Amino acid sequence: MKGEMQSGFSSTIDSHDRAVAELEDRLIEQSDKFGDVARIGLMITSLLELNKILPAVMETALQVVKAEVGHIMLFDGRLAHDSRVSWGLSRKLADSIRNESGESLWDYIQFTGKSLNIDSLGQRGDWKIDDTQAHVDNLLAVPLKAQDHAIGAMVVANKAGGAHFVGDDLSTLEMLGSFAAVAVENTLLHEHTLARLRMEAELDMARHVQKTLMPKKVVELGRLSIVAHNHMAMQVGGDFYDIIEISPQKYILVVADVSSKGLPAALLMTSTRSLIRAYADETLDLAQLIKNVNFQLCKDSNELRGMFVTLAAVMIDFDDKVIRSVNAGHPPAFLRYSDGAIRELKVGGPFLGQFDDLEFTLESHPLANGSRLFMYTDGTFEGVDNQGKMLGLSRLREFFAMNSHLSSDRFIGQLRGILDNYSCEKSNVDDTTYLLADVRRV
Repeated sequence: MKGEMQSGFSSTIDSHDRAVAELEDRLIEQSDKFGDVARIGLMITSLLELNKILPAVMETALQVVKAEVGHIMLFDGRLAHDSRVSWGLSRKLADSIRNESGESLWDYIQFTGKSLNIDSLGQRGDWKIDDTQAHVDNLLAVPLKAQDHAIGAMVVANKAGGAHFVGDDLSTLEMLGSFAAVAVENTLLHEHTLARLRMEAELDMARHVQKTLMPKKVVELGRLSIVAHNHMAMQVGGDFYDIIEISPQKYILVVADVSSKGLPAALLMTSTRSLIRAYADETLDLAQLIKNVNFQLCKDSNELRGMFVTLAAVMIDFDDKVIRSVNAGHPPAFLRYSDGAIRELKVGGPFLGQFDDLEFTLESHPLANGSRLFMYTDGTFEGVDNQGKMLGLSRLREFFAMNSHLSSDRFIGQLRGILDNYSCEKSNVDDTTYLLADVRRV
């Protein structure tokens, strides 16, 4: 009896020891598994290419949970390329796994953010697979979560050896999914940064090209002295000025403004400038020149998407001693004579690029010694001060009348001081261009 009691007690101790040993083995195995996933996860998060990240995640997932097949899909709309990777579980097959409401596995995970552990898929009523010939017995599905929302999902199926997935498998897969989500987000951030840097480099180049298309800011042409200024509100813009030498006796001065900002305006600005120069080689009739430019811009009106161009074009003709001008929907240029008389050059026609059958009217004034011409875009007078008041065209006109007798340096200095006071709302600052031309002798 006593021997039987001792034997039973020893058996109980042995059983307890075995249970403890098995628990220790499972804990060690689980710890090793989590450690492996953590190390692999750190490696994955260091990758910055999706075509490397997703296969690495899939391969790791199948190994750590001992699954046979798997599939990963990303939901994020920012991804411009293929966002799936399949290892044995085809896209069509994965898409056909649906619940009793007809909701796909992917939609369920995306909208709930929950994981799934499904045993005996073909025998459950809440989840089924449309393809009855498919060999998918059991599966795990986890979200790839970033900032509390699912950016994708990972599914693995068929536990090796016909076993069932357990809670540890699900936890391991969720941990791997978290690492994968971080890696995907890092990749998106990296791609966005590279795209932004490329765009900035391209815009810098476009800005440089725009600047090189415009003449120098100070130009001396013997009897004609010109000072110009161009400031773009963005990296590139739609304002421009140009000085075209037809001959040593004839010059065309242009200040123009495209009704937009940024790259589209810059492209239209470049096109307009090229057209003006091309037609200037064909005709000395300034009205006909602007008509030709308008007609050609209108041919491309479908591409302009509502954009148009305003401009003031002035020909200074020393042979005929005359100033000819055409104003196409632009603020009037100011012409001052040495006796203080001021003319506004506002005759011409509407803006360019929308109506192809327009005729433009030429305006002429005498060319005299000491004549001063001031041309500008609307950005020059549309700035506001710290009280929210716009400078306005009338104040700009008054400024010109009061200061046009000054030397060009002093006039430009005074003008910049005024414009600085009316540039308080940086978000509303427009492209700004102006040109001052002085006739020394006729």
